Amino acid sequence: MLVILRDISQRKKLEAQLQHAERMEAIGTLAGGVAHDFNNLILGIQGNLSLMLSDMDENHVNFKRVKSMENLIQSGAQLTGHLLGYARKGRYQVCPVNLNKIALETSETFGRTRKDITVHLDLDSRLQSIEADKAQIEQVLMNLFINAADAM
Repeated sequence: MLVILRDISQRKKLEAQLQHAERMEAIGTLAGGVAHDFNNLILGIQGNLSLMLSDMDENHVNFKRVKSMENLIQSGAQLTGHLLGYARKGRYQVCPVNLNKIALETSETFGRTRKDITVHLDLDSRLQSIEADKAQIEQVLMNLFINAADAM
């Protein structure tokens, strides 16, 4: 009779860790998708609130409430942006990006949500592409636009 024993407890432990990591990644992917969809909804709400505010006099009975709602929506958009960053686990998709194109697209998006503000761009046509994460650059620019609008 020949008996061979092999301790596979370490392998089982590693397999369990791998399964846990895969489940967490799936949850992160799902959370990122939900956050992205939620962000799109928030931008639609923000745009409608901005349109309402542009047609509303500051003395209107609901002006302060609508303005407060707009500020809350902006906070929600920032929170959603953070969730999207966490869902990617700090992994950035670094690739060549054209800053002029990103600035133009982001300003147009912002302009649709804030009809009461006109964005003037002075872009350098000779600007070279850079290696960066497009989503991060867009988030920075959107934050700058929002902060500038709040300052006005």
